[in-house]
Amino acid sequence: MKLKMLAAVTLAITASLSLNVHASGNLNVSEWVDDKGPVEKYNILTKPNGLKGVTNKNGDEIIDAIYKDIKLLPDWDKFAVQDKNGKWTITNVGGERFFKDKYDFIDTKYYDKGFVAIGINGENEFNNKAGIIDKDMNMIVPVEYQSYLYTGSKLFVGKLNSNNEYDYYTLNEDNSLLYTATLPGILSSNADNTYYINSYRVCREHNTDNNQYSSGYITTIGLADNDFNVIIEPVYENKSFAFNNGVAIVKKGSTAYTISNSVSEKIGNGKYGIIDKEGNEITECKYDSITRIGNSYTLTLNGEREALKLNELYNNTGEIKIKVNGIQLKSHNSPVVIDNSVLLPLRDITEALDANLEWNNETKTAVITNNNKTVSISAGSNEILVNNKPVQLSTPAQIINNITYIPVRGISTALDCKVDWDSNNKIVSITK
Repeated sequence: MKLKMLAAVTLAITASLSLNVHASGNLNVSEWVDDKGPVEKYNILTKPNGLKGVTNKNGDEIIDAIYKDIKLLPDWDKFAVQDKNGKWTITNVGGERFFKDKYDFIDTKYYDKGFVAIGINGENEFNNKAGIIDKDMNMIVPVEYQSYLYTGSKLFVGKLNSNNEYDYYTLNEDNSLLYTATLPGILSSNADNTYYINSYRVCREHNTDNNQYSSGYITTIGLADNDFNVIIEPVYENKSFAFNNGVAIVKKGSTAYTISNSVSEKIGNGKYGIIDKEGNEITECKYDSITRIGNSYTLTLNGEREALKLNELYNNTGEIKIKVNGIQLKSHNSPVVIDNSVLLPLRDITEALDANLEWNNETKTAVITNNNKTVSISAGSNEILVNNKPVQLSTPAQIINNITYIPVRGISTALDCKVDWDSNNKIVSITK
């Protein structure tokens, strides 16, 4: 074409990009070219009425402009198209349709990896049903899954189970699925070799038009590591974690929310706190607001403000934390301090130490075994038996609210673990 020759001459003179424009009736299609030729094999064109079609690199209309939206799959020579009813399907250059059924969405972000996701909308994004198709239009994963994530080398799909969690599977090269992990939410990519866990909290939705509340939900997030271990439980209402000075301001606990008039987002009535990158709550989520300037934090509660430096935040809570081999111990029951000794629920600490536990409810006695050690503990006794040899405890094991608590240092030492106490940050560290 003369126009393309002119563009090439211009490139040779200016050594910069030029715009090659093709005209077809009342349709204008733009295509950037450089010394290597067209960047795209196909282009999306839009008619004055807003409907879209596809042209080839010469500007020829190869897909009629009758669709609400189009997503290009150039290496596949196929196109995801949305009809006037909002449903999606896939067609090729010749206009051949590949699905008998149409879908509510087609996600093409992984097409260059050899697959795209198709699906049906559920009552919310956590109940959608998605499947995976390959370049040859084979359904390699049925439309039964709620989550899919490509991690750089493998595709993972997640399916909602009866416990309202998601079972994740790895897609093998033969298109079989291998169970990988169960997580309390839907995974999405994040920086720092971690993945966001997206879940939701059921709470009331406020309608500002009639000042009425109805049932609804607000999205919450957490973090998982590369091995899909949960680092931070998905209980926080942030859109993301902005870690500054190694900590992030977070919000949780909403029972109701409103939709902001200025932006489309849910604003809950939860409280603010501060967590570190391991999910430890440095500051309890009880404040009406928290703001940061540099390493100084202003905490507001009931109109009263308190300004704290970063190091003061760690000393602003009386909560004691337990770490086993550097990992924060998650427990529904907080440690208690009795006579200057830290006690933790028996089952939590034994599971964290990979020890076996047998409990005799009649004698209120626990027998803990780990490697070559057997430890016998009775509630109310200042003495434990380690391989049948008596060892004194500074504080006896005891039952509190029907839960057996044992001294952390006593049981850890008995099982040949090292115990350290960080008084500044109130952290008990146990190392096996």
